[in-house]
Amino acid sequence: MGVLTGWKYRKKVTIQGSTGAGTNYPVILKIGESFSTWQANTSYSLGKLVKPTAGSNRFFYECTTAGTSGATEPTWPTTDGATVTDGTVVWTARKGITIDGLSDNFPSGKNQSGDLRFTSSDGSTLLSFWVENVTGVSPNRVAYVWVKVLEDLGTNRDIYCYFGGGASASNVSSIINTFIDGDDFISNTTTNYTVVGGSISYDATNKRLNITGTSGNTVVAKTNAQSLAFPYVIEAKMSVVKRGTGDSLGNYTSAVLGFKTTLTGNDGYAFDFGRLTTTLTSHISVEKYTVAHLVSASITYSDGVLYLIKGLCQAGNLQTTFERTTSTPVSTDTSYISGYYGLRTWYADSVVDWWFVRKYVSPEPTFLSAGTLEFLGSRRRLLISTY
Repeated sequence: MGVLTGWKYRKKVTIQGSTGAGTNYPVILKIGESFSTWQANTSYSLGKLVKPTAGSNRFFYECTTAGTSGATEPTWPTTDGATVTDGTVVWTARKGITIDGLSDNFPSGKNQSGDLRFTSSDGSTLLSFWVENVTGVSPNRVAYVWVKVLEDLGTNRDIYCYFGGGASASNVSSIINTFIDGDDFISNTTTNYTVVGGSISYDATNKRLNITGTSGNTVVAKTNAQSLAFPYVIEAKMSVVKRGTGDSLGNYTSAVLGFKTTLTGNDGYAFDFGRLTTTLTSHISVEKYTVAHLVSASITYSDGVLYLIKGLCQAGNLQTTFERTTSTPVSTDTSYISGYYGLRTWYADSVVDWWFVRKYVSPEPTFLSAGTLEFLGSRRRLLISTY
C-alpha cells in the first residue's frame, strides 16, 4: 500500500458503485472541516458541526437553526439533507466525511483545493478533483468536492482522502480535468464561446460569466463543444433576471441546453427555470426547444440569485432538477438523441458561476462510508514498534 509523501493524515472513503458506471466517474463528496461530539443543554451557533455520541462514519450534522440542545440526544436522521429538531436547535444531516480539524489549509472556496488530495485504492495514484463550493465559517466549514474515480465503479470502490499536507500546499483543483467539459471562470475564457444572440462578458472580480440576453433566445456554447450521444448531465450555477417585460406572455428563463444539433436551429432541449406559464408562476421545465414545455414543476426562486440547475440528457429520459432537490417528472420524448450542450436565456440576462458536463448512470455512484483516521507522520516509528 502506497502513501503520499508529505501528507500526515488520510481516511479511506468507500464509494457505492452502480452497474454501468464504468471508469472516470465523478462523485461528489461533502467534507466537514472539523466536528465536536453532541452535548445536552448546550448552545449551538449556526453552522456548527457535530457527530452523535456514538460516532458515525457516514454522517455529520450541521446546525441550520441556532439554539440550545435538548436534555436527551435526538434520534439522528440517516438521509442526506433530512432534519431533526433538538431542543431549539435544528440539525441537518450531511452524508460525508470529516477531517477532524487536521487540515493545514482547508479549501477556502470555489476551485481552491487547499491541502486536500485524493488517490485510488492503492493509496498513491492521484485523482483529479474540483472544489465546487465551501460553506460555513472556520472551523466548521463544509467543502463540496467532485472526485473523478479512475477505477470501474460498477462495484464498490475505495479511494483515499489525504489532508495535513502543509499550509503552502499548491492548488490542484481542476474543473476541466474532473469532467467531460466545464468552466469555472477562474480566468477570462470568453473567447472559447460561440454566442448566438445577445453577448457575454467576464466579471474578473467575482470570477463569473455575464450573459446579456436579447428579446428572444441567447445561446452560449463552447466553440469546441462536443456532440454527445451517450447519457450525460449538464449542470450550472446561474441566475435569471427578466429582460424588459419578457416575451408576449411575460415569460423569461435561464437554462442549460442539451442535444442541440445546431446552434441556430430550433432543436434540442432546454432545461430551464424562471417564469414559464401564462400565470407567470415560478417553474422548472424540460422544453422541447421553442416548441413546447414537455414537463414542469413549481419552484421558489428570486431574480438575480445564483441557483443550481441540472439537465439529464438521455433519450427518452429527460429531466430538469433545481437545487439538486426538486425535479420535474421525466419526459420520454426522443425527438433528439445527440447534439451539443451549452447555456441559454429567453428574454433574460444571467450570471453564470460555473457549468460542467459529466457522465451519468442510474442510480449514480455515491459516498457510502469513511474509514478511521490514519496517522502517517510517524509511519517509520509505528512500523518498527510492531515487531
